[in-house]
Amino acid sequence: MIPSREERISAIFKSYREDLPNRMHELESLWQQLKNSWDMPTVVEFDCACHAIAGSAPTFDLPEIGEAARAIEIDIKSILRGDIAISSAMINTIDVKMNALRRALSAMPNE
Repeated sequence: MIPSREERISAIFKSYREDLPNRMHELESLWQQLKNSWDMPTVVEFDCACHAIAGSAPTFDLPEIGEAARAIEIDIKSILRGDIAISSAMINTIDVKMNALRRALSAMPNE
């Protein structure tokens, strides 16, 4: 039996939600690497990972997660452009935003 359109969409939503903890783990790993040693290739990878979550989460009805990831992405892009220097204060700011992303993920509705 061929699944209905609604069943296919539901499966895609479920798959995305099930994969988010893996994406968050990747983001956490990249962030820890950056806190230990700031290097541009990892910054770019971290930025891309934030951008991917920020863009896709709202599509899957998870706007809070998207907003939290976007807040981090904005800071990282500012660093990449040279508008903001990396400092202990900026690292603390991103840590706070990472905590907000963690909270948003843990509050994600189970469907």
